[in-house]
Amino acid sequence: MDLDVGCLRHRDLQDLITSMSEQPNKVAMFPLTQPIGLSNDIMFATKSSPFFQDLTAALQVKNKWYGLPYLTVMYSTGPMFLSLQYMRSSPAKQEEVLVLAPELYTKRGTRYFQHFEGSTWHRSNAHLVQWIMRHKSILAVILLVPCIVCLPLTRSLAAVVASSIFERTSLKQENKIV
Repeated sequence: MDLDVGCLRHRDLQDLITSMSEQPNKVAMFPLTQPIGLSNDIMFATKSSPFFQDLTAALQVKNKWYGLPYLTVMYSTGPMFLSLQYMRSSPAKQEEVLVLAPELYTKRGTRYFQHFEGSTWHRSNAHLVQWIMRHKSILAVILLVPCIVCLPLTRSLAAVVASSIFERTSLKQENKIV
């Protein structure tokens, strides 16, 4: 459990763990979050959980720089890492994971957890990434329109350059023949 998440009542948390242990095929539990995927700020696992063994093995492969500190955390050890590993797992492996419903985890109306201000790894680059995600349709238009407008010009320019290269090559060959 992350430091910015608290348990509301010990008894409820014990009930949650017991409900997982009563399902013999479940070896891990994560909360479902919005807008997509699983959160890794609360994780439960049985001893020697095969799912956690797979996660641990994947850590070394994903340990790389993703261009920004925020993206590096998200994709190398964070919620996107966890969610992608889960989605890449076989259906049988996915069945081993108990996904905690959002109403039992989220800030509004949660039964088990309390969320505090935290996110110490969110810096200005995180705000940039979040801004881009909120405005992606506008950014797509801004980036695509110039490409669409310039495509015919690029083709024309390429044709002119190719024609020029062809003429020079032809002239050189004619000069060698004479």
